[in-house]
Amino acid sequence: MPKTLWFTTGPYKLLILCLSCCFAVSLTAQQSKTIDYAKMYGQDYQKALDFCRDNKWITDSLTKHDIQPEVAMAVIFPELIRYSTVQDYAETKALEVLYVQYGKDYANYSIGPFQMKPSFIEQLEKDWNTLIPESGKQKHGIMTFPYPDNSPARNKLLSRLKTQEWQFRYLLMFMVVTEEKFSPLLPASTTDRLAFLATAYNCGYWRPISEIEKNLTLNYFYTGLIKPALCQNYAAIALAYYLSGK
Repeated sequence: MPKTLWFTTGPYKLLILCLSCCFAVSLTAQQSKTIDYAKMYGQDYQKALDFCRDNKWITDSLTKHDIQPEVAMAVIFPELIRYSTVQDYAETKALEVLYVQYGKDYANYSIGPFQMKPSFIEQLEKDWNTLIPESGKQKHGIMTFPYPDNSPARNKLLSRLKTQEWQFRYLLMFMVVTEEKFSPLLPASTTDRLAFLATAYNCGYWRPISEIEKNLTLNYFYTGLIKPALCQNYAAIALAYYLSGK
């Protein structure tokens, strides 16, 4: 089926976009090699490594679905650093009622080890419905989502999102949907592709590609509740983990 893009892909415009993306990725890659994120994030970084080691079923399952597990796990690795079980539980209990009753405009918060927001999942389910052919849905064992915009539907979405099994399925869906959306423009290099996908995951894969490219060079990742004066680059952390081979 035709790819869905937000612009007309003439040959010169496509070339400019690719060159721009490669330049942004190059800057991000330099940062990933000069900062010791393991030392910077200490125990939180180690907990993220432990999660990957203790949940090998995720990488095994990704492989069965023809998804590169090293790339997919690197995409969400910065979120594993950020994730705190106690904080996540407290925030979820405090905000889930608002989301169920009134929607994402009233409560849009990160949930689970992959730190996925309800707004992210709502968009992902819609795109899965419209962009992925029935053969793709059957291949991955995830069929069309009913999407009534009401409290019972939002409650079911939350119930899915709060399980580790569905966090994995949504990660799988993200990899498949972004491939469908961006395949004409995704860089050939695995590291360049990873940097783009990680940024898209963090800032919103549904945004115009020019905005995702801009975010490639921005430093806005931080852990904790209070934003510090100095933030880090999300894609650079993902790249550093990928290149470490852990």
